[in-house]
Amino acid sequence: MNRLWNLKQQMLEAIKAKGGWVNCHAHFDKAFYITKDSLDKSMVDMEQKWLMSDDIKRNSTQEQIEERIRTALDMLIEQGCTLTATFVDAYEAVGHKTIDAANKVKEEYKDKIRLLTITQPLGGLMDKPARDLYEAITAKADLAGGLPSKDRPNDQENLDILFSIAKNLNKKIHVHIDQENNPNEKDTETLMACAKKHHYADKTVAIHAISVSAQPKDYRQRLYKDMALNGMSVVVCP
Repeated sequence: MNRLWNLKQQMLEAIKAKGGWVNCHAHFDKAFYITKDSLDKSMVDMEQKWLMSDDIKRNSTQEQIEERIRTALDMLIEQGCTLTATFVDAYEAVGHKTIDAANKVKEEYKDKIRLLTITQPLGGLMDKPARDLYEAITAKADLAGGLPSKDRPNDQENLDILFSIAKNLNKKIHVHIDQENNPNEKDTETLMACAKKHHYADKTVAIHAISVSAQPKDYRQRLYKDMALNGMSVVVCP
């Protein structure tokens, strides 16, 4: 009798032959915060969530952050993932301990999985002390991360500062953008324009970009063509 076709097994074997799974977006430094008691806060607005865990971050030791990252990496390794990228917060609530924790675990796990670190400017970039701290932490990371909506209505200036820092450090950029699935958000277009202005589009990755799906088809197609022409990449995630 012929063996049944196992599509899942065929897919997994093909992925393994190509080098394994890749996880393009994560925040391992603050993984496993949620508890049964705090589950109801999962529907709180994103802007509130940015700062909800500040106390946990301030009270966490570097060793505790390392353990959270190890736990996340072990889960990915078990599933056959060979490369992953994680944001690490880069602002006053954590200082350098998150990037230092990530880099320590990165070295520890280098023969198991490749880990790329990206900075998350939760303190914004308009304030000079916050900006200086972000740049110092980003110097230790693999990529410069962006969050222009943190500085609304000065998000355009935030992006200009981000690109300036990334160019100074010779880092590629991953930017959280258009996260709300909101037709009033057109920030991917703004990011594209800024990337072209700084001649950095081929080193820029838009993260999330889900509000683009709320735009008319002709708008989306124009944006896609512009991004493809200039080499800007996208990691779409909810």
